[in-house]
Amino acid sequence: MKTLIAYISVILLLASFSLYANRAQATTTSDLLLALPRTCYEAVWVEEPDGSNHIEAGDLRPCPQPTPTPVPTWTPSPVPTATPVPPTPTDTPVPPTAPPPPTSTPVPPTVPPVVADSWHAPTTHEHGDAPQQWVTDFSQSTFGHGVVYGGDERSSDAENTMKHEAFKGFIIPSAAGGQGYLRYHGASNPHDRSAQFHSYELYYRDRAGGVSFFQGVYDTGDPRPYPDGRRCVRRISLDGDCPGSLRPALLVTDLTSFQQGIGCEQWYAFGRGSWAPEIAFTICGSTTYYNANENANAMDRATWQPTGSLGLHRRAEYFWFPMYTNLTGWFCARQDGSVAASGLAGPTCPVGSLPEYIAPTLRQDARTEFGVARISALAEKDFPGGPSLRLPN
Repeated sequence: MKTLIAYISVILLLASFSLYANRAQATTTSDLLLALPRTCYEAVWVEEPDGSNHIEAGDLRPCPQPTPTPVPTWTPSPVPTATPVPPTPTDTPVPPTAPPPPTSTPVPPTVPPVVADSWHAPTTHEHGDAPQQWVTDFSQSTFGHGVVYGGDERSSDAENTMKHEAFKGFIIPSAAGGQGYLRYHGASNPHDRSAQFHSYELYYRDRAGGVSFFQGVYDTGDPRPYPDGRRCVRRISLDGDCPGSLRPALLVTDLTSFQQGIGCEQWYAFGRGSWAPEIAFTICGSTTYYNANENANAMDRATWQPTGSLGLHRRAEYFWFPMYTNLTGWFCARQDGSVAASGLAGPTCPVGSLPEYIAPTLRQDARTEFGVARISALAEKDFPGGPSLRLPN
């Protein structure tokens, strides 16, 4: 018996040493996390003074896992609850009875969708946070209307005609104490993963009361699969994952990702133009499984592969770097981010450009983080759904 105990102890010791050795081989924080046992984590990009990037281990959180039951087909019956797939991290292997490959069941709307050009309460879809009153007041006094979806900043007409459900709002206070409202377009389905550019608006009220306004499109990178493009399938091992410095990019989740306990899709994007913010958000759980060939039929919802989640747990963040621009006040920017006019008295711009505004007091909210002056903001929450909520959402 003592011999048997000793033999088991040696095996455990060797296993521990092997895990330590695997971690020691990791070259970045993200590599180290990916070398850990089967557990799901979310990564947060951190920019170093020298321009390099890594993933901050202190901000990691568990992601949801699927249940080992067959993938549900999308039927006209209501979704039982409006809550997201709960996070259930585990360090144990996925049993061999993991969900079988999903069927290509059509995803028909069961209730006529409500399409509006502004925020509305949940119907067959939801739009996240409604704009705060100060955001509405700024938009109304400046442009003659409240916050609208798919205006001149839209990446294409399809944002309005086919992909209205992907407009989301997020209230995100900054680390410096300012208030922010991010309106972005993006969802974890082939509609949106297949597009490189999506529209956004960022309203920011600094501590001095000045309101800055940014709008345009953000870049998620080439929508082809990695390494040809910037759609990288998430894995707990080093194989198949994006390099930690690869941005912009989408870290997507396929069936194998879910079987490994990784159920959150992560978007890392740049607003176009040196004056624009960086934007990142995470969707838990992903509403559809990623497929490397999905771009070919992205608009055909009958080819989508639902995960059973509605993507109601979300995290969003933005960063603005004063060192990248000297612009202040009203200026006009083209869709590619180039400046068409600056030093303006108001939001009147040449055709083909959009008004942007940087308040004179905005830079006062910048703080030195990781050796770089920036305004940073992050928020995470569960959004309420409703009994009629369906895909796409």
